[in-house]
Amino acid sequence: MRTKRRRFGRDRENPRATGATHVIKIGYDARKPGKSQPFPGKLPGFLICRDTLDAGGNLTPDHAGMKRIDKEWSPAKLDQAKREQLKGSTLPRELRFVITHDASRTPDGWSFPSTFSEAYECWNKNGLFCYGDGLKAHRKQENGSRADIDCLPMGCECEDGENYCEFSINRECRAQSRLVLCLFAEGKDGKPEPASPDLGWEARYRFDTTSEYNAMRIGAELEAAAERLNGNLSGITGILAYQIQKKRTGNSQAPMGLVGQVMIALNEMEIRTRESQQWGRQLEMQRAQTMALPAPAAAEGGDAKALPEMSEPTDPFARTPIIEEPEEPEEPEEAAFSEPEPAGKPEPEPEPEPESDPDVPLKVEYATDEELSDALGAFAADHLEDYAWFDYQDKDGNSKRKKIDNIDWFFEGQPGKRDETRRTVLRDICQRLEDNPDSTFELLPRREAKAS
Repeated sequence: MRTKRRRFGRDRENPRATGATHVIKIGYDARKPGKSQPFPGKLPGFLICRDTLDAGGNLTPDHAGMKRIDKEWSPAKLDQAKREQLKGSTLPRELRFVITHDASRTPDGWSFPSTFSEAYECWNKNGLFCYGDGLKAHRKQENGSRADIDCLPMGCECEDGENYCEFSINRECRAQSRLVLCLFAEGKDGKPEPASPDLGWEARYRFDTTSEYNAMRIGAELEAAAERLNGNLSGITGILAYQIQKKRTGNSQAPMGLVGQVMIALNEMEIRTRESQQWGRQLEMQRAQTMALPAPAAAEGGDAKALPEMSEPTDPFARTPIIEEPEEPEEPEEAAFSEPEPAGKPEPEPEPEPESDPDVPLKVEYATDEELSDALGAFAADHLEDYAWFDYQDKDGNSKRKKIDNIDWFFEGQPGKRDETRRTVLRDICQRLEDNPDSTFELLPRREAKAS
């Protein structure tokens, strides 16, 4: 069995991509010896590290993997990259990858389990203090439990500055994005080979970033491909690219420095090939469903076994049309004339319908609209709104209730659909009163005036 509610883990509704054996870094800890506070240094490209710490508390570079990606790699290049930072070009700026998991459709788009995830996170000395998705956050309480609160990061839409989360304003809470991929390099024969000589194709490479620009670029590329391929992304290859651009800042007086940003580009030819394959399977399924139907009746001079022509769908990923089964042919009606009756036996005359008793209540289903309105008006009297009401949905999908204060409302509709709708509401209200065992609602038939 599986543990359903873990003490320290995240909820299953917001899973994070995990299972990485390596880390893709674009920066390093540049603090001076003896200093306790980290100082971030910027690398001019990608650095592949094992997801384990050395004696100094730093991630261990995977020199064998870097050698497979960059044939001229040497540990001296890393020292040079740390000295030159963004002004250098000693580290690779392109990594080839393959996606290992499919996407899942959600009510508001797509999710990418075990591939890409985003969250707002706030850490303190005791660990993860609060995390959320921009709508709901899970914050640690003094007693050790977690409470669900509204997640209002600084700058979010439909909120003013007074309601922003204080931890987001103080920059203690930041957006955290995680991308997990399988990296490979081009071998001598042109075939792909895993980037890790030790772990092979089982190696997984994690890239963490706090830049929302990186997250938007990566998410947009994945969502576009998932929409075209209906979520079938596993096996699609691409390139993880490192770009050095000017830093965007809201302070116009601050100098425009350089910053490294990351984006991905998926293999367009592979996407188109898989797109056409899915289109072909769609057509095959449609043809198989058509062939499973019984053959239509042959017209004069036609072939009864000929299949109807299939038009090519305009949208390759539109849902397969549901082909309804043809209705069974109706049995022939009985002859209009039966056998003649023996001579001399007169035909029985139809019995007259019994007259309704004016003192016996009618059922709503047998009453006319005028009889229903008279009975409802007499029953409700001055409290018509308490009984004459109905529920409906407005154009925005909100549930509302309409109370009727005038019995003539049922007959004031315009000719056509509106008039028919109001008569239907009248009948529904009376039916509801008739079905209520605690109601004294009675419906007596009208007394027809007789000529003297």
